[in-house]
Amino acid sequence: YKRQALRLLRELTATTPRADYERAVVYAGLAQADSSLYFLKKAADGGYLYRDTKAMTVFKPYHSHPVFKAVMRQFKLPEE
Repeated sequence: YKRQALRLLRELTATTPRADYERAVVYAGLAQADSSLYFLKKAADGGYLYRDTKAMTVFKPYHSHPVFKAVMRQFKLPEE
């Protein structure tokens, strides 16, 4: 799984907010919180957030993190 995830990250060459979001998902799956939250914030700042982000289990460990909460607020989604 890890090898496939790292390959996917190498293949994500786009610099769009959606690509940043996809990076956030992959990093979250690899349990790399700093990278995941960095790209989640970058995607949000670019105007992209998948509407069911809060429901995705891959992000569950980050629900209490200030960056995750700020992104939820930015899109007027419930923090808790």
